[in-house]
Amino acid sequence: MAVENGEWVMYGLDWDNPYRIRSYQELINWINEVGFLPLFRNEIEGFSA
Repeated sequence: MAVENGEWVMYGLDWDNPYRIRSYQELINWINEVGFLPLFRNEIEGFSA
């Protein structure tokens, strides 16, 4: 999350994006597949849980 112009903004994928993780089990599976959990915004679009 960030504050931009006095408002909290959460970055992430669009609601209907098929790559968006929709459950804790999808998140666990993804973490197991890639080997770590990124919890930060970076230059890779959509690469943060």
